[in-house]
Amino acid sequence: MTFSANGSDFPLIESPCVLIMEDDVYLLRLYEKALVKAGFAVHTAETVDAARTLLHTHHYRVFISDVHLGEEQGVNLLRQEIATLHQEGTEIIVVSGSAEYYYLTREIDIDFFIEKPVAISGLVTLVQQLAPLEKA
Repeated sequence: MTFSANGSDFPLIESPCVLIMEDDVYLLRLYEKALVKAGFAVHTAETVDAARTLLHTHHYRVFISDVHLGEEQGVNLLRQEIATLHQEGTEIIVVSGSAEYYYLTREIDIDFFIEKPVAISGLVTLVQQLAPLEKA
């Protein structure tokens, strides 16, 4: 894909896309803003159903998932979609306010777990390592 400016063609470099599933709107916007500032394309979902729809219609390099979304369980979505996400090369980061979910994420083959409160700079650094931005 190319972008043309003044008759010259330049390769269009697409930023890696990140999906964030988080029901706390303040945290969702905080994560989103930091990742966009770092150069990533970001989609957001506040519910499991919204995240499922996005996962089935887009490819993501990184999926950041909260474990509890109100009454919903984000871990159920992860269990259902883990094989497809791994097959597509999507890296998964689980965030939770409860360290007990670390072992659950390991059981379902998720390598990255961050306990809340999340250090935003650490989250951005991890995403950058998992989905490096292409240099122009």
